[in-house]
Amino acid sequence: MDFNRILVIAKRNNLPHNDIETIREYLEHREWGIAFEQLCSAIEDEEIVITEDDYALIEEIGNIMNMDKKLWRCLKHKK
Repeated sequence: MDFNRILVIAKRNNLPHNDIETIREYLEHREWGIAFEQLCSAIEDEEIVITEDDYALIEEIGNIMNMDKKLWRCLKHKK
């Protein structure tokens, strides 16, 4: 799994610069789970409407990492 897709999603959805940089730093330090949590949290906090494709990718990444589904389920209602 290419966890750098977390950063791609962040950039594609125009997250604030500080969130993108935080995600980048976590990824550089191989802290993929924390980067994923930051992505989901930033999308929710900024009330960003994501596409179905981005939601599916977030769900795929979360499931691969065995993350808590609560992290991304709240994002589905914002499509």
